[in-house]
Amino acid sequence: TPLLPAEKLKALNRGRMGGYKKTVFFYSSPFWLDALPSYFIAVTSGGSKEESVDHHFGVVENYAAMKGVSAIGVVCVGKAAFSASRIEEDRWKEETQAKLERLFVATGCSQPVPQPVRVEVTNWEEDDLFFGAYSSFDSRCADPEQVIADLAQPVGPLHFAGEAYSLLYQGSLHGAVENARE
Repeated sequence: TPLLPAEKLKALNRGRMGGYKKTVFFYSSPFWLDALPSYFIAVTSGGSKEESVDHHFGVVENYAAMKGVSAIGVVCVGKAAFSASRIEEDRWKEETQAKLERLFVATGCSQPVPQPVRVEVTNWEEDDLFFGAYSSFDSRCADPEQVIADLAQPVGPLHFAGEAYSLLYQGSLHGAVENARE
């Protein structure tokens, strides 16, 4: 079996994790039960700017349906997660809540949307004591987007593909399919 070139080995050693940012909104009761499935992708229009919440808004998880908890999770992966992490946390919470409110109205939720009782946002990329997990680069990775691009480069006839190599849908089946088609 031939060895991988030094540049590929360097890329493999620079970054081992993907981009994953989760925001969970806890409510006093699950007012949305009739309006949302347990898990779906929120497709948005516009929002192409990196400082826009629309640009980062991705998968929505209905924890009331999935786990019996009065909470909604918003998950960003890959490139969206890396750039979302650069948005100030209070602004991120406020704008993501506003986006959820528009989503609830658009899906036919008949209840008024209350303010959450608590909001939790992951910030693993800022924690120097965090050494990474399957879905998050550790704080010492200077350029995760470049690491993913370097990892995805073929070596002769050997191609590297899968969810870990997708900048847009990292960590998901969508990312694996999209990346394999490239």
